[in-house]
Amino acid sequence: MRRFLFLACAFLLCLSSSVSAEPPIEVIYLIPSDQVEDKDKLDVLGKMVADVQTFFADEMKRHGFERKTFEYDKDIRVHNGRHTLKEYLSDRNLVWFEVSRVTWLPETLADIVFMEGTDTFPGNVAGKVLPLLWGPGKQGVAHGYSLIWIPVKVPDFMTPVLAHELGHVFGLHHRGDLLTDGKRSIMQAEASRIRDIKKYAFSFTEAEILDTSVFLSIQEAPAVLDAAIDADVNGDGYVDLYDVMIVRSAMQNSTSYDTDINNDGTTDENDLAIVKVKAMEAIVAASPSRSPKFKLATTWGAIKSR
Repeated sequence: MRRFLFLACAFLLCLSSSVSAEPPIEVIYLIPSDQVEDKDKLDVLGKMVADVQTFFADEMKRHGFERKTFEYDKDIRVHNGRHTLKEYLSDRNLVWFEVSRVTWLPETLADIVFMEGTDTFPGNVAGKVLPLLWGPGKQGVAHGYSLIWIPVKVPDFMTPVLAHELGHVFGLHHRGDLLTDGKRSIMQAEASRIRDIKKYAFSFTEAEILDTSVFLSIQEAPAVLDAAIDADVNGDGYVDLYDVMIVRSAMQNSTSYDTDINNDGTTDENDLAIVKVKAMEAIVAASPSRSPKFKLATTWGAIKSR
């Protein structure tokens, strides 16, 4: 009997632990059966999620909280759909049945689903949250499973849309005011064509709500993750001495280039150190012993053979 009680208590402890620690968000690239996968878009989608992760951390820090943001699986899952684009758009349940995770515990889950083949949803909607709720939760967020559904035929303007929809999942609601602290309100109801996530903000009241969200945890400066760094300052396809010189000059003079490599709001010694390291990596990669020629091919700083 004592052995049974011990095992029962151990099971309950494991159960409570599983409930309190929410699993990371998964990122899914859904290809309808009548659409073609764009392999180059995986880098774009990965950077989009990384930029939104950094946005939440930076805004929380700006409002005096610790750098809280969400965790996600950086390996994007490509899912070849069983239905056509038209069928998915006419019945969103098809998305649920195909890509949702199976869970047996009352966890609070969320996943991002990037849909190929369309740049909007029915009703001219830029993004949707598909919720499946199964009861009261904790810290203002109901227990359930939410799919953040984002169209990415033309992903240029989708970064703020992703941040907006994630805000809903994390417990935020629409705002009536257009501006917050001099920037565009990320939770403003009307969609904007401003694509730069740095030109958006959320309020202190919203930060207070996010500080209690089960989805957010303290992160170590996600803005400097290698996957989110683009050190090709002048956009010529290479990270080299020219980029180092531009960043060095921008530390004292104004420039038209974006020299804030780590996206912390200023161009300083940290940015200079990063671009120096990236330039050295490019030189080593392009050495004759490795390969005859290399080119910077993505915004993630990945160096690929041409």
